[in-house]
Amino acid sequence: MRFTEQHFLGFLLDRQPLPEPVLEAGVGWDMDFHWKPFRERGYTQFLTQDMQAYEGTEPPDFVCDVCDLAPVADGSVGTVLCFNVLEHCHAPWEAVQAMRRVLREDGVLVGATPLRWGIHRHDKDYWRFCPDGIAELFRSLRLECFVIEGNPRLPANLLWQARRDSSKPDWGEENAEIVARPYVITDTDYLTESRLKKMVVRMVRAFGYDLGLWTKTQNVEQMQKFGYQEWKLVPQGTRWEAAEDGEAPAAESRCA
Repeated sequence: MRFTEQHFLGFLLDRQPLPEPVLEAGVGWDMDFHWKPFRERGYTQFLTQDMQAYEGTEPPDFVCDVCDLAPVADGSVGTVLCFNVLEHCHAPWEAVQAMRRVLREDGVLVGATPLRWGIHRHDKDYWRFCPDGIAELFRSLRLECFVIEGNPRLPANLLWQARRDSSKPDWGEENAEIVARPYVITDTDYLTESRLKKMVVRMVRAFGYDLGLWTKTQNVEQMQKFGYQEWKLVPQGTRWEAAEDGEAPAAESRCA
C-alpha cells in the first residue's frame, strides 16, 4: 500500500497543485515518506502532528490528539495528509471535523485507510471502513477522488481526496456518487505480504492468466451488485500516471 500512496499523491499533484502548508496527521516514524512527491514538485512548507515523539525522529510540530488538533489554528492549513490514521481513532468522525476545522476554505484532505488488513495496534486499532462509510464520514467535506485498491468486493485499501467547501453544509449525496464511481487499482490485490507469493502470482499472470483477481473489466453484474455504477481500471497500481485534462489514467475502462 505505501508505494501506492506515493503514486496516488503524485497523480493528484499532477492534476492540480495542492495548497501549502501541508500538515501530516499521525506522521509516525517516517516523516518524509509522504512528502517526497511534494518535494519533487518544489513544496517547502510542511508541518507534522502525532500523539507523541518517536525515538530517532524529530519531534512533531504539534503533539496532540488528532480528534481535536487543539494547538492548530482554525483555517491555517492548506492540505492535510491523513494516511492510515482514522482506523486508530476512537472517534474518527471527531478527527474528520478537527481536520476540517484547521483547513482553510478550499483546502484539501488526502488520505487512505485499510479495509482488508490485520489488526495493527499503534496503540489501538478500532475501525475498518467500506466505501459507503467513507462517503458518510466525510459528508462535511466534498469528495473529489476515490480509489479502491485490489479486489472491489473486499478492497485492501481505500484512498481519497476531499475538499473543504462551505457552499453546502452536507455533501453526503454527492459523496455517495463519488464512491460509486471509483478508480480501481489492480495488480495490488494480494491476500498476503509474502514476496514469494507475489512473485508466483506475477509469473502466472505473465503467461496470460488473471486468476480471477479483478484485473479485467469482466464481472459487470458483480460490480453493480457491489454498488459501483462506473469505474476506471488502473492495471499497474504502483506505477499509475495522470492522464491529460484530469481524466482517468491511461487504462482499460468500463462504464456500467
